[in-house]
Amino acid sequence: IFPTAAQALKPVHLSCEDQGIRMEVISAAIYENEAVIFLSLQDLTDNRIDASTDLSDSYRINRPFASTASCRFVSFDEETGKATFLIHISQWNNKKIDGDKITFSFTEFLSQKRMFDEKLSGLDLSKVTTAEKTQKPESIRGGGGMCPVDYETDCLVPAAGGILSPLDGVTITNVGFIDNKLHIQVYFEDILSYDNHGYIDLRNETGNKADYYSISFWDDEKTGSYDEIVYDLAPEDIENYQAYGCFVTCKNRTKGNWQVTFPLENAEYE
Repeated sequence: IFPTAAQALKPVHLSCEDQGIRMEVISAAIYENEAVIFLSLQDLTDNRIDASTDLSDSYRINRPFASTASCRFVSFDEETGKATFLIHISQWNNKKIDGDKITFSFTEFLSQKRMFDEKLSGLDLSKVTTAEKTQKPESIRGGGGMCPVDYETDCLVPAAGGILSPLDGVTITNVGFIDNKLHIQVYFEDILSYDNHGYIDLRNETGNKADYYSISFWDDEKTGSYDEIVYDLAPEDIENYQAYGCFVTCKNRTKGNWQVTFPLENAEYE
């Protein structure tokens, strides 16, 4: 945050511990309609906290006024093993926040994340053929991309064993042309617990990316998700394209109950 705001932060040093994890509210301050809070997480018994630690949307910020709030990762200290987060709160309609108490809580966090962001050398688009079998998924999760999603669109049938696994928790399960458009199907394991996710870009020799839209649908157990990515490319169009994947998976999930209530104090800065 900007230096004058940092100087105005008031020490708090209130903490709680659960599952061997210590959460501490380091400092906090408010100025007019905004509040900033720094807090840290530290593992007292193991190494579950690292630079990839994510509160996994499990946090709650209870405040006695209408506002918007966010919490984002700031830094990780290798020596102390502490991960630091910044909470930012803005009261609606630019109304001044009067000094009051805030309760911050969360029930789980993710850590030990892994990332794949490179060319999918094991996926040769020049060998892709028309799909022999298709399906219309029933458990649609949603869709998005450059084109309107037609939930009646035919999708690929996952191949037994998959085609390529660039990262644990991510498998390219099939690829093929349907109605003269290229489909690539990716399976993400246990997305509800570990937030595994990602996408595939198709790039030509000049770096331009092919337009696409996607359809997401559950597996039979409704714990993992298939993403069917549909590119506006016919067989004669893919000669100069290569596939690049960007995927994030998680190895560790820690559940517990952490909550701290602390005062906010008015700050004087410009």
